Amino acid sequence: MPQVTDSDRILTFFAADDRPFFVCPMEDCSCIGTTDTRVSMPETRVTDEDHDFVLNNINRYLKNQLTREDIISDRCSPPQKQIPSNNNAPGCRRARGRGKNAEPTCGS
Repeated sequence: MPQVTDSDRILTFFAADDRPFFVCPMEDCSCIGTTDTRVSMPETRVTDEDHDFVLNNINRYLKNQLTREDIISDRCSPPQKQIPSNNNAPGCRRARGRGKNAEPTCGS
């Protein structure tokens, strides 16, 4: 996205559905996300719904609303391998959900 703030700091807040959301300054652009959409197959793509989620959530905070035409690029990562919630293996972190209901995933 084009730069949406003059700040050189990462801005974090919660999206409308309570998922963490961020704006990272990157030179003259902003990296905005995340959607964290669950998928069943690792071969996946960014959907129109993902774009809408990002735009709807960032536009709640902006005077000048962003549109799909403002999207410079997007990115999609395959789902992380799920592990049992009682696993304390190295490299595991809480990633989905908040508090005691969060589901851990492995990786960075």
